[in-house]
Amino acid sequence: MLVVPAGNEDASDPVDHFLAAYDRRTGRRLWHYGAPRETAGLALARKRVLSFGAYALEGRNTSGDVDTLRKKDTPRPGSGTGATAVHLGQPLYLGGALFADTDEGEVVSGHAP
Repeated sequence: MLVVPAGNEDASDPVDHFLAAYDRRTGRRLWHYGAPRETAGLALARKRVLSFGAYALEGRNTSGDVDTLRKKDTPRPGSGTGATAVHLGQPLYLGGALFADTDEGEVVSGHAP
């Protein structure tokens, strides 16, 4: 399986990025779903796809089953809904845990979605 992120060229669509999975041997598209806003990268780990963006981390089964989607918002400093999201660097996905650094040099970790 090959999973690729792609930006959405339709500026009126609230989904700005997509993930698409393809069969490596045939090139047939297996699934196509929205991805986190401002998607910055993705990782494959066994039967999970982890994608991360400016405001969320998402994990789903490589089968494309929509019921397997798990989402976590990125940490926000301060309190209230007006707080801006912490931008994360390229995450390390290790043994079901996720580690990433912030623009301020801190390392955040948690159970990967």
